[in-house]
Amino acid sequence: MSKPHWPYKGARNPFFGNKHTEESKRKMSITKIGKRASNEAKKNMRIARIKYISINKNDGLLINPNIGRNETRILDYVEKTNNIIIKRQYYTKGYFLDGYCVETNTAYEVDEARHHSVKQKLRDCEREEYIKEKLNCKFIRLDEKEYVEKLKAL
Repeated sequence: MSKPHWPYKGARNPFFGNKHTEESKRKMSITKIGKRASNEAKKNMRIARIKYISINKNDGLLINPNIGRNETRILDYVEKTNNIIIKRQYYTKGYFLDGYCVETNTAYEVDEARHHSVKQKLRDCEREEYIKEKLNCKFIRLDEKEYVEKLKAL
């Protein structure tokens, strides 16, 4: 197991028990105005955060992201109808895919209600392009509402 990147945790930290003054907070916020992290920096921060959580909060085990309410049923249905095996919560390149089929090199994402906002659609599109580029795979989006209706009909 690796050492924490900051050895002065808790009471050993020289800033322990202190709070930033309002002036310090204002100065720190001004330095961040107009600055945006590059996509590469965002990716590195995401990977570092997952690693940090795995090591410090999860006894070295990879974290498991939240699974949508109908995600399991929908991916089970896709597996059954297409006669394939889908690996669930497949971790790759700093992202967790809802499902990934190794045989067909296909990524599956179940789009729940939260995926329908304009801002989230843009994020999903960027994420999808990045994953398709890195894995050289097909990417299939499954609309939750559509599949829930199909499953009710069964």
